[in-house]
Amino acid sequence: MTAKNALSLPSNLHIANVAEWREKLLAAVQTGKDLTLKAGDAARVDSAGLQLLIATQLAVHANGKKMKWENVPDEFIKCVELLGAGHILEFH
Repeated sequence: MTAKNALSLPSNLHIANVAEWREKLLAAVQTGKDLTLKAGDAARVDSAGLQLLIATQLAVHANGKKMKWENVPDEFIKCVELLGAGHILEFH
């Protein structure tokens, strides 16, 4: 995490690494700052990863802050849309 409270997402956010990423995202939320997710390397997300991202966004908003996205690949957006959450995560 940088001073700007930004994290670079892995290429695949899935059940096998969601616990690790939960800890990283929780620490970022607990800073009380806006959170930037750099998604340039992100390609795929499964339902566990998607649940984590939605929970993170809700927690950030509950703190009165914003969750911003950078460099989100079309492939990642398509995965989110296929899982039915394209309208929930705020990519723009």
